[in-house]
Amino acid sequence: MTRGAATSPVAGKRRGRGTRAAARRRAGTLVLRWGLSRRAAAMCGVAAARGAGGPVLELRVAWVGVVREGGITAAVVDGGVRREVAAAGGGTWVQEAGLWHLDAGDVVSVSLREEEGRIRVLYARSAVPARLGLEGGRYEFEGGALLPA
Repeated sequence: MTRGAATSPVAGKRRGRGTRAAARRRAGTLVLRWGLSRRAAAMCGVAAARGAGGPVLELRVAWVGVVREGGITAAVVDGGVRREVAAAGGGTWVQEAGLWHLDAGDVVSVSLREEEGRIRVLYARSAVPARLGLEGGRYEFEGGALLPA
């Protein structure tokens, strides 16, 4: 998916739209969740072999402006147990054609629509499951939510 820069086609003139729009958004945290195969997660040592429900990979991303190093956290949640995992990366939220985009290296890439304080994730990708040793097909994106600051 290509994403344009926050500049106008006229050299030297910034649209500024993304910057102004970001300032109007409320601060908060975007939570993205991927359901994990219990068997695969247990084989990788990130979840118990048995338990009620399936383990979940949860990424939390700062929702406003620049996402600095440390602005993204990740954890495998298995029942009442939360195991933090590495998720170093950063980026900047950009608005384009009514959508918000964040590309934070291979940690997370997400495109969503915000309407009346609610979000709808249209695209989400992360390399964190692969870093945990999970192969493709062993996890599935479940959805996202916006938590207030």
